[in-house]
Amino acid sequence: MAQWMNQFSGNTHASRVHDRRTPTPTKHHDRRKLQFAELMGELDGSPFVLPNSFIRLCNEDSIVNRIRHNNIWLDPMPLVVVLPKIERCVAVQIFYEGQGCFYFSLLLCDDGGHRVLFHEDEIVVPYPLRAIAR
Repeated sequence: MAQWMNQFSGNTHASRVHDRRTPTPTKHHDRRKLQFAELMGELDGSPFVLPNSFIRLCNEDSIVNRIRHNNIWLDPMPLVVVLPKIERCVAVQIFYEGQGCFYFSLLLCDDGGHRVLFHEDEIVVPYPLRAIAR
């Protein structure tokens, strides 16, 4: 194995691939818990409530470990976005695909309802989202 690695030591492409390793599950769990706590703080006192199943998912490492890392990442963003064309609702980005090609968000309504949304761009500003058919 060491001999095989030595033949690529001068190869910059192989070095770049090696440097693009994903975060370890422990680092990912720590980041997720911090972001989830920030998200809960953002929603505190508002009429918008996260579903109990999502709260459980964010709090239990054993459940998160079953999600295929490097494919779909649970990443609750502490950014609550008001969508101008959907009244009485906000969006919270919750999952992203490993290559950054698509994202999933929760649309939270002030009556306690919610929907899962699919979108191709990361939420950073109000953006019209397409709802996934249930």
